[in-house]
Amino acid sequence: MKKALFLDIDGVFNIASGSNLTYIKKGVHLEDEIIALFDKMLLDKDFDIIISSSWRSDMEDLKEILCSHNFKSIDKIKGFTELDSQGSGFRNIQIINFLQNNKYDKYAVLDDDFSLFFNQDKLSFHQNINIDNLVLTDSKIGLTRDDLLEVSKLLDIN
Repeated sequence: MKKALFLDIDGVFNIASGSNLTYIKKGVHLEDEIIALFDKMLLDKDFDIIISSSWRSDMEDLKEILCSHNFKSIDKIKGFTELDSQGSGFRNIQIINFLQNNKYDKYAVLDDDFSLFFNQDKLSFHQNINIDNLVLTDSKIGLTRDDLLEVSKLLDIN
């Protein structure tokens, strides 16, 4: 059974204000403790990572930055979502397009920004991802153990 985790970076692997543990490279910051937690809880699980973050614009640079943080799950990155044809920037459309073109049985979405997923004025109901598959992080604290437990539950990788 193929499983995908759509991964945002900002507000997930870093926090809005940064911390004294924040690593800065090329003008960006990531929290090493959060990345280590991700790997500790999910490294040996069977799923693909699909980058849905705006960081996807330069995948090689992103992988280099993640590797510089000892991100051990780097080999799980199998792709990225693309901007939708309308250029709206809504991640739900980008994720739906990806899922329509790639066969996955289960998926979860890790993101900190609900507004990137739903705009009822412009999107019909069938264009929305299943809200139950969205795990929202708090951008002030980043990814937590509870968030990762929810991802594990959604992907059935306990």
